[in-house]
Amino acid sequence: MKISRLLQFLGGTAIAGICLYIFFRGVDMQELGRELVQSSPLSLFLAGVLMAISLWLRGIRWALILPDMPGAQKKDLFSFTSIGFMANNILPARMGEAARALFLWKKNQYPPVIAIGSLILERGFDVLVFASFFFVPVLALDNLGTLRYPAWFLVVVYSFCIACLTLYACIPKRIESGARKCLFIVPGVFRGRLAKIGTELASNLSWIFSAKKVVAMILLSYTTIVCFAFAMMLIMGPTTGFTFLHTMLAQAFASIGAAIPLAPGYIGTLHASLYQGFLYCGLSEEKARAAAILYHATTYISITATGLFFFFRTDIRFKDISDAKSRLEK
Repeated sequence: MKISRLLQFLGGTAIAGICLYIFFRGVDMQELGRELVQSSPLSLFLAGVLMAISLWLRGIRWALILPDMPGAQKKDLFSFTSIGFMANNILPARMGEAARALFLWKKNQYPPVIAIGSLILERGFDVLVFASFFFVPVLALDNLGTLRYPAWFLVVVYSFCIACLTLYACIPKRIESGARKCLFIVPGVFRGRLAKIGTELASNLSWIFSAKKVVAMILLSYTTIVCFAFAMMLIMGPTTGFTFLHTMLAQAFASIGAAIPLAPGYIGTLHASLYQGFLYCGLSEEKARAAAILYHATTYISITATGLFFFFRTDIRFKDISDAKSRLEK
């Protein structure tokens, strides 16, 4: 095992352990057990189906993001997405993201710069959606005053990003020229990396010049995350006072745990962050823990099973996934 991978494994294990300690600290196991068995198996199954549907929607959005290129194909994007998310569940450091870029390059003939840029843009839209899932319920509900300042900060960031995309759609050449000039004030150690990211992003923005594609991008981005929100509502069951706004807030907290890349399957990180989100939503400690465990388990099983289904139908090997990052860098 390479030193870098060993460090990633040890780092992920340490982070997961710390978060699980925080999550289970002071737990009443009997009460937790009672909360866990109250969930309906049918609701859990339907929640898993919604999570698989979200992967399908991601594949459609990915096809919309990718530019039309001679010789390049937009096939098998649902299977690539499913395999990539499955790999994120079982491997550290989100290796599935590099694997998706590699498959797009090797199998669909998209250049690496476009393949990587499409995933950066995809994640960027996810961040914007989750940001709105945070500030909308915080500003709409009266009992979340302690979260008002970060909510308004995210409103500003969200508005700035939307304004930048709108300006780019109107005056792309000027925005690109201005971005290149701004790079000169960035320290040299970061300049090359930022320039590379800018090139990767710009190569996937052809859709922004079509009003229909912009609307489709917005709808797909929100519908993808709303699938998880409805899945969470199914898992929660008829919990008194737990509305869709509360689900949005809990999803925003879950995204924080999922954003930490080292722990495979978001074990620990998602539990701890989602637990805090449920507490802000007014759930009791054991109800919050049970809901977090069931949500993670349902997500993990559904996405891993979907990814394995496609994995065993292709000639892709686990070695291809684990070596994806190094192969892209070459």
